[in-house]
Amino acid sequence: MRLARAVSRNLSTLSSACRTRPAPLPRLTYHLRPPPPRLGPMESEKLGAAAGLATRAERLGHQGEAAGREAPGEGPVGDKRAQVGDVSPGRLHPQPPASDMPRANLKAAGAARPDTNHSDGPSLAVHIGVSDEQGQRSYMEDRHTVIPDFRPKGAADPALPRQFVAVYDGHSSHHGSEHASRRVHQFVAAQPAIQQCSGAACDQEAVQAALKAAFEAADTEIVETAVQDGKRYGTTAVCALRMGQTVYVAHAGDSRAVLCRDGRAVTLTRDHKPASVPQERERIEAQGGHIAYDADRVLSNPEGQRRSRLAMSRCCLALGDPDFKTPRRLVEAEPDVARVELRPHADSFMLLGSDGLFDVMSGQEAVDAASRVLASSKANLSSAVAEAAADALVRKAMQDGTSDNVTALIMAFDWD
Repeated sequence: MRLARAVSRNLSTLSSACRTRPAPLPRLTYHLRPPPPRLGPMESEKLGAAAGLATRAERLGHQGEAAGREAPGEGPVGDKRAQVGDVSPGRLHPQPPASDMPRANLKAAGAARPDTNHSDGPSLAVHIGVSDEQGQRSYMEDRHTVIPDFRPKGAADPALPRQFVAVYDGHSSHHGSEHASRRVHQFVAAQPAIQQCSGAACDQEAVQAALKAAFEAADTEIVETAVQDGKRYGTTAVCALRMGQTVYVAHAGDSRAVLCRDGRAVTLTRDHKPASVPQERERIEAQGGHIAYDADRVLSNPEGQRRSRLAMSRCCLALGDPDFKTPRRLVEAEPDVARVELRPHADSFMLLGSDGLFDVMSGQEAVDAASRVLASSKANLSSAVAEAAADALVRKAMQDGTSDNVTALIMAFDWD
């Protein structure tokens, strides 16, 4: 009898154990490849110089969307827009024309060498530094390009100092920003107006039109590549091309360019948001497009089974995003272009940043933070100092609670 009761108790215990939910296994994260180690400024400089082109190593991407804010009193200046006629965007070639130098000689971020001015005025050296951080996002979608010695093939005036820098903020993966970081400057270098520019003899309207043509060419290529891969990615873009004492800024999306002039922030771009720019709102709705005003986004297919959203549609300008390019072109790729004639000693630096930076600080706050670092080494400016200023901005954005990827790029102007 005792044996029967013991067996009954054991069976009851076993039955209870079978009904008990097992302890959950720890969550595992899988990577297609091991993530690259974070490098310090000097290691990054050496690695980038060896690799040549200043674009970040490939990293997996996922959508990162956020809206920037503008500080009161900051307004766009120098917005000179050239009207472009028929433009035939270029297609990918096995060896696209980019520069007179081999790719290995395109120096990396933080490795810019000074270039003296090509005019009779004060000499100018430009030091470039960049910093970025993944932040709270699961993926890094920001990319950037830095070419401190930008020499288009066949340039009419090889002695004219040129630099090209850009920040790209991808969405729906890193592929759009990665593609742009490898190709936009090549399309720029292939434009005859860029090649023929020789200081004061530059045709300003032709240069502005050339930058627009380069954006359109890159957009066509990114859209075609995305469609072939069955993807829907895209990217914002803000680029600065310095030639002599003139800087041209082309941008599409909500990344920004800010000039520090006499210590004040001069915003050179406007955020391309669908609900907040009347012209874009009218353009989108005239085509039968829909805007989610609460989220400030364009809906590409609000009535269908699948809903695609994008924070920009020309204002709202972006490269890629095939869902928004056909059958209705709700997202444009033609950039706004600003031309800035640099003022000796008054203009101390230019900042390019993704929206993760400007989500948590105004242009003036960013200028003040960068100025403190640059002022501490004003007598000995270098690419390392410019990078330190960019690092300070990224750290501040992290401390201020940004939820997006962050990229800050500084062009420091060293006047003799």
